[in-house]
Amino acid sequence: MRRLIVLLALIALVIAASGCKRKRKARVEAPPDDGKLLSVLQVADPRGAVQLLSGFHNVENDAWRWTQGKFAVSLRIPEGAPKKTTVLELKFVLPQVILDKLKSVTLTATAGGVALPSESYVKAGDYTFRREVPASVLKGEALTVEFALDKAFPPTPQDERELGLIVSTISLQ
Repeated sequence: MRRLIVLLALIALVIAASGCKRKRKARVEAPPDDGKLLSVLQVADPRGAVQLLSGFHNVENDAWRWTQGKFAVSLRIPEGAPKKTTVLELKFVLPQVILDKLKSVTLTATAGGVALPSESYVKAGDYTFRREVPASVLKGEALTVEFALDKAFPPTPQDERELGLIVSTISLQ
């Protein structure tokens, strides 16, 4: 009888232990590097680092980068873009700590030398700056996009970097 109780206890322990295992998150593999510029640029992706032309700080948390007050990227122009509506998207976070100091921030963008409409932000949060890009600048393989903030958080003794936005993705779609 003791053996039966011990056996049942072991079976219950094995079943309980198997139910407590954490499921591993499926790792999303990056597509293989084909050597082409990216039209959807995750700023933490090392394949696109060469496309970050200026104004970006190092990757943080394997996901995003701080920008300076002015920053620029080069994006691959998607196939058929001049014949379709092409949209520039910048996904970013505007932290409360920046707004506490600056009160508001206005973001402007220039795509291929053409100014796009600006936007002002007065609340902290996650944003997507989305602008249609004129077909006239969608020539060749790549488009240079320059972004500028009217104000940026100045360097401090604790952090010697100029800080603008926390950017995760920039794309032409």
